[in-house]
Amino acid sequence: MSKLPTASETRTAARLPSTRERRPALAALAVILIVGGALLSGWIAMSSGDRADFLKVQGEVAQGQRLTLDDLGTVSLPEGFDGGVRAGERDSVVGQYATARLLDGTVLSPAMVAESTGVGKGKAQFPIQTPATRSLTELRGGAPIGLYLSGADGDPRGIAAEVVQVGEVDDGALSSSQDITVLVSVDASCGPRLAGALADDSVYLATVGEGADLDDTCGG
Repeated sequence: MSKLPTASETRTAARLPSTRERRPALAALAVILIVGGALLSGWIAMSSGDRADFLKVQGEVAQGQRLTLDDLGTVSLPEGFDGGVRAGERDSVVGQYATARLLDGTVLSPAMVAESTGVGKGKAQFPIQTPATRSLTELRGGAPIGLYLSGADGDPRGIAAEVVQVGEVDDGALSSSQDITVLVSVDASCGPRLAGALADDSVYLATVGEGADLDDTCGG
């Protein structure tokens, strides 16, 4: 016949481990968590790869604008990021000119800046907003184009211009309501005449063929 445990034996069996007995277990758990955290951090670092600082645009910079220190910030990217300008080259970029309109947050690439404004001697550049047409969107830099000014003292001839850059069309599809911006270069003597017409919203662009009767300069 088995002997039932006494009250004192029951109390002894039900007793929880003392604080002193729990300390080694807690210490071991802490070590495991620390080591596990270190291993996890190392795995994340190895997975993300080495990082490096690259230059980015702060705020909006207009085409032809000279870059200042305030126009440039930095962004951390993978070491092998291709096409970006390293943060260490900031001093060489400050003072250069934007070759296109630069938007806030854009990672700077070498093609976005140049030592000069890109405006030829005796030339002036004007951005002209116009309804998008297939013929205009397919133009490339250097293409000839005619600028016709309505109400230009009865003179039917337009101004000879050269395309510098054509803006992109949203979603890559044309619609009758879409506009694009065409940056054109004209002789500087035509600047006042063209600026006045732009203020009156009376400038029209047209693709032209060889031998078009256009004013290369605007005297008088």
